[in-house]
Amino acid sequence: MSLASAGENQTVTETISDTDGGTASVTVTANIDLGAPTIQRVHPRAGTCRAYDPLSGVQSCVVQRTRVHHRGFTIVRWIARATDHAGNVAKDFGSYRVNAR
Repeated sequence: MSLASAGENQTVTETISDTDGGTASVTVTANIDLGAPTIQRVHPRAGTCRAYDPLSGVQSCVVQRTRVHHRGFTIVRWIARATDHAGNVAKDFGSYRVNAR
């Protein structure tokens, strides 16, 4: 019994027989999520993001920031990582400049 493709509400039935002629069947319904979530919006200055995953749902969406200080300004590099409940990961990244006051 195997399910190999991604999809929602996939059903497979397996029947076994014994030497006495008796049989037993089992039916399994499963959701297989092979796709990464979609990062919909990132607010790097606030350190937040929002993602969507229609099959298993979003487990987390996290923004990490790294600051590099220069003379008179700071470069902030960020990476957003969205993870769904199946463990698939999507990433987005960028940077912005903050001028000193």
